[in-house]
Amino acid sequence: MKKLILSLLFISGFAASGHAQAFSENMGTVSIASSRAISTHNTQNSWQNSGTLTFSGSADLRTGNPSTGYPTASGSVNVFFASGSTNDFIISGINTTSLTSPAVAFAIRKDNNSGDHTGLAAEWSTDNFVTAPTPLIYSDIPSGTGTTGWYYRIVSGLPSSATLSIRFRATNSITGNAYRLDDVSVNSLTVLPVSLTSFTAKANLQN
Repeated sequence: MKKLILSLLFISGFAASGHAQAFSENMGTVSIASSRAISTHNTQNSWQNSGTLTFSGSADLRTGNPSTGYPTASGSVNVFFASGSTNDFIISGINTTSLTSPAVAFAIRKDNNSGDHTGLAAEWSTDNFVTAPTPLIYSDIPSGTGTTGWYYRIVSGLPSSATLSIRFRATNSITGNAYRLDDVSVNSLTVLPVSLTSFTAKANLQN
C-alpha cells in the first residue's frame, strides 16, 4: 500500500468561537511615555473593558518588555509590579454565572532569572477582598539561567459568581525581580474542538 507522509497543522485555544467568555483584557493599546497610574488609565478609558469592568490597585502600566511568545500576546501595555514591592492589580465586576468550570488565563513576565511563581500571587474574591481571598495556584515558573521572559498560565477553580474579583499581588519574596502581567481572560474551561487548517505531503521513495 502506498504511503504518504503528512505534516498536519492543528489549531486550538483557551477561548474559541462558541465558548462562553466573561472577558478578555489586553490592558489597552495606548502610548505610555514611561509609566501610568491605574487611576489615569481609568480616567482616560484606556482599558479594553473600560465601562464594563472595574480596575484598581497600586501597580502601574508600562509598555517596556511587551508580551510575546504565546498565541494571544497583545504586545503593548502591561501591568508592572516593581521589585521589592507588594503592589497589586485588581479586576472587579466579573460575572461568571454563564460559564462552565470558569478559569482564568494570564501571561506573566519575570525580569530576573532568579524569579519564579512565588513572586506574584494570584487570588480571587466574591466580596472585593473584604474577607480573606482564595489563592489561585498556577504552575511553577522556572528559575535559573535563561529563564527571563513571558509565561502563559491557565488556572481553573473560579466560582460561579456575579461579583467576582481577581487580584494579582507582588509578594516581595524574590530580591531584585520585577514582574509584568498581560492578557488576562476568564472563560469556560472545556475541551475545545481541534480544526485541521492545512497539510502538506512529500514522496517517500516511490510512495
